[in-house]
Amino acid sequence: MQKIYIRWLTKRGGPPYIPDEGVNEFPRKDIVIYVDPKYPSDAFVGVQNPSSLEEWQVYKVQDYSSWLRKEIDLYISLYTGL
Repeated sequence: MQKIYIRWLTKRGGPPYIPDEGVNEFPRKDIVIYVDPKYPSDAFVGVQNPSSLEEWQVYKVQDYSSWLRKEIDLYISLYTGL
């Protein structure tokens, strides 16, 4: 099984996102969504800590790997025209 992932960059090279007080969002730098070959039916979401860029909080989303694979395939086919 090949590794697949999507990484959203917070304004390439820009500062991390720190929400204003009272805003119901979590602070972050980048976000990664991926499928781990050890858990082929699940998807994972990694959120980079804006204060310590080496640190990531990872959340498991059960039974979403097939959905993620379809979304990535769709994006690639629309973006590349393949």
